[in-house]
Amino acid sequence: MIKQIVTSIWFLALIIAIPVIVFLPDIFSKYQVDLLLQQPTDSNIIHIYFEDLNGDGTSEIITCHKNSANELAFHVHSKDGAVKNQQNFSYNYFYRTNNLFFGDIDDNKQLEIYGFTLKKDSLFLNWFESTISNTN
Repeated sequence: MIKQIVTSIWFLALIIAIPVIVFLPDIFSKYQVDLLLQQPTDSNIIHIYFEDLNGDGTSEIITCHKNSANELAFHVHSKDGAVKNQQNFSYNYFYRTNNLFFGDIDDNKQLEIYGFTLKKDSLFLNWFESTISNTN
Protein backbone atom coordinates (compact mmCIF):
# COMPACT_ATOMS: atom_id res chain seq x y z
CA MET A 1 0.00 0.00 0.00
CA ILE A 2 2.76 2.46 0.96
CA LYS A 3 4.71 1.52 -2.16
CA GLN A 4 1.66 2.39 -4.26
CA ILE A 5 1.31 5.78 -2.55
CA VAL A 6 5.02 6.63 -2.90
CA THR A 7 5.08 5.68 -6.56
CA SER A 8 1.80 7.38 -7.33
CA ILE A 9 2.08 10.13 -9.90
CA TRP A 10 0.00 12.45 -7.70
CA PHE A 11 2.29 11.99 -4.71
CA LEU A 12 5.38 12.64 -6.85
CA ALA A 13 3.76 15.76 -8.30
CA LEU A 14 2.92 16.95 -4.79
CA ILE A 15 6.53 16.50 -3.66
CA ILE A 16 7.71 18.67 -6.56
CA ALA A 17 4.90 21.24 -6.37
CA ILE A 18 5.13 22.12 -2.66
CA PRO A 19 8.71 23.53 -2.76
CA VAL A 20 7.98 25.33 -6.01
CA ILE A 21 4.88 26.97 -4.55
CA VAL A 22 6.70 27.92 -1.33
CA PHE A 23 9.58 29.61 -3.16
CA LEU A 24 7.55 31.43 -5.80
CA PRO A 25 8.16 35.18 -5.64
CA ASP A 26 5.31 37.46 -4.65
CA ILE A 27 4.71 38.88 -8.13
CA PHE A 28 1.69 40.93 -7.15
CA SER A 29 3.35 42.99 -4.43
CA LYS A 30 4.72 45.57 -6.90
CA TYR A 31 1.28 46.57 -8.20
CA GLN A 32 -0.83 49.12 -6.38
CA VAL A 33 -4.27 50.45 -7.23
CA ASP A 34 -4.93 54.07 -6.32
CA LEU A 35 -8.46 55.39 -6.02
CA LEU A 36 -8.65 58.41 -8.33
CA LEU A 37 -12.24 59.51 -7.94
CA GLN A 38 -15.03 58.58 -5.58
CA GLN A 39 -18.36 60.35 -5.76
CA PRO A 40 -21.84 59.47 -4.60
CA THR A 41 -24.13 58.73 -7.51
CA ASP A 42 -27.85 58.84 -8.02
CA SER A 43 -29.83 56.25 -9.97
CA ASN A 44 -28.28 57.38 -13.28
CA ILE A 45 -25.69 55.15 -14.85
CA ILE A 46 -22.34 56.90 -14.97
CA HIS A 47 -19.65 55.84 -17.42
CA ILE A 48 -16.05 56.70 -16.57
CA TYR A 49 -13.41 57.19 -19.26
CA PHE A 50 -9.69 57.88 -19.06
CA GLU A 51 -8.56 59.82 -22.14
CA ASP A 52 -5.68 62.21 -22.81
CA LEU A 53 -7.70 65.09 -24.29
CA ASN A 54 -4.91 67.65 -24.63
CA GLY A 55 -1.94 65.47 -25.60
CA ASP A 56 0.11 66.15 -22.43
CA GLY A 57 0.65 62.46 -21.64
CA THR A 58 -1.73 62.45 -18.66
CA SER A 59 -5.21 61.01 -19.01
CA GLU A 60 -8.13 63.12 -17.86
CA ILE A 61 -11.07 61.50 -16.08
CA ILE A 62 -14.34 61.95 -18.00
CA THR A 63 -17.66 60.97 -16.44
CA CYS A 64 -20.71 60.66 -18.67
CA HIS A 65 -24.30 60.58 -17.42
CA LYS A 66 -27.85 61.81 -17.92
CA ASN A 67 -28.45 65.21 -16.34
CA SER A 68 -31.65 66.45 -14.69
CA ALA A 69 -32.97 67.82 -18.02
CA ASN A 70 -32.70 64.30 -19.54
CA GLU A 71 -29.72 65.37 -21.68
CA LEU A 72 -26.42 63.63 -22.29
CA ALA A 73 -23.81 65.36 -20.11
CA PHE A 74 -20.19 64.87 -19.19
CA HIS A 75 -17.64 66.29 -16.77
CA VAL A 76 -13.88 66.40 -17.24
CA HIS A 77 -12.10 65.95 -13.90
CA SER A 78 -8.55 66.59 -12.77
CA LYS A 79 -6.64 63.92 -10.83
CA ASP A 80 -7.86 65.35 -7.50
CA GLY A 81 -11.51 65.03 -8.62
CA ALA A 82 -12.19 68.72 -9.31
CA VAL A 83 -14.34 69.42 -12.37
CA LYS A 84 -12.21 71.14 -15.02
CA ASN A 85 -14.88 71.28 -17.72
CA GLN A 86 -18.55 70.43 -18.13
CA GLN A 87 -20.74 70.06 -21.20
CA ASN A 88 -24.40 69.22 -21.76
CA PHE A 89 -25.39 68.12 -25.24
CA SER A 90 -28.69 69.47 -26.52
CA TYR A 91 -31.74 67.25 -26.80
CA ASN A 92 -32.66 64.06 -25.02
CA TYR A 93 -30.37 61.43 -23.64
CA PHE A 94 -30.13 58.54 -26.10
CA TYR A 95 -30.45 55.52 -23.83
CA ARG A 96 -29.31 52.92 -26.39
CA THR A 97 -25.84 54.40 -26.65
CA ASN A 98 -25.00 56.59 -23.71
CA ASN A 99 -21.29 56.24 -24.41
CA LEU A 100 -18.93 58.98 -25.42
CA PHE A 101 -16.53 58.61 -28.32
CA PHE A 102 -13.17 60.33 -28.75
CA GLY A 103 -11.19 61.31 -31.84
CA ASP A 104 -8.94 64.00 -33.29
CA ILE A 105 -10.77 64.62 -36.56
CA ASP A 106 -9.31 68.11 -37.24
CA ASP A 107 -5.76 66.87 -36.44
CA ASN A 108 -4.90 69.62 -33.93
CA LYS A 109 -3.60 67.33 -31.16
CA GLN A 110 -6.76 67.86 -29.04
CA LEU A 111 -9.30 65.06 -28.85
CA GLU A 112 -12.92 65.91 -29.58
CA ILE A 113 -15.68 64.29 -27.58
CA TYR A 114 -18.66 62.87 -29.48
CA GLY A 115 -22.04 61.73 -28.21
CA PHE A 116 -25.45 60.82 -29.61
CA THR A 117 -28.71 62.51 -28.59
CA LEU A 118 -32.29 62.07 -29.69
CA LYS A 119 -34.98 64.59 -30.65
CA LYS A 120 -38.34 63.09 -31.58
CA ASP A 121 -37.45 60.68 -34.41
CA SER A 122 -33.99 62.10 -35.22
CA LEU A 123 -30.61 60.98 -33.96
CA PHE A 124 -27.95 63.71 -33.59
CA LEU A 125 -24.20 63.41 -33.38
CA ASN A 126 -22.92 66.11 -31.02
CA TRP A 127 -19.29 67.05 -30.61
CA PHE A 128 -17.26 69.15 -28.25
CA GLU A 129 -13.57 70.09 -28.36
CA SER A 130 -12.23 70.58 -24.88
CA THR A 131 -10.03 73.62 -24.25
CA ILE A 132 -8.09 72.09 -21.37
CA SER A 133 -4.61 73.51 -21.02
CA ASN A 134 -1.57 71.31 -20.49
CA THR A 135 -1.22 72.40 -16.86
CA ASN A 136 -3.34 71.12 -13.98
